[in-house]
Amino acid sequence: MKTSCPFQMAAALVALVVMSCGDPPSLVGQPCQTDDHCGTEAGLDLTCDHAVPGGYCTLAGCDPDAPSGCPQGSLCVTEADTTACRLLCETVLDCREVMACGPDPDCDPALETCHQVCANAMRCVPVPGVPEGESEQATCQFSPP
Repeated sequence: MKTSCPFQMAAALVALVVMSCGDPPSLVGQPCQTDDHCGTEAGLDLTCDHAVPGGYCTLAGCDPDAPSGCPQGSLCVTEADTTACRLLCETVLDCREVMACGPDPDCDPALETCHQVCANAMRCVPVPGVPEGESEQATCQFSPP
């Protein structure tokens, strides 16, 4: 005698539909070793930023004034003397974890042997200069200790 499980099949179908909905994740912010690991998104050739440990796929030299200057889900921000597309975030949980080590700020080398402290160095940083009345935006940025 053959039995069927319509509820299990329906649940599997719903799960498949839910997983296929929504925008695909952006390649911006993904780890990389070479530019080839980043590929092309929205017709833009992404490059690997080696200043971030593990690499960070981005578009360097983007135009902060161009609304379509970065792939969807990312924003062109100015960092030091350059610009780059960075992944949009609401909290640091939206950013990939990037561990970095630095000196322990609470250690006094005159009193004890100091060791390196390691922590997630990726931050969800508000973008400065958001016009009044517009919602604040933030991007994932590497902030070494």
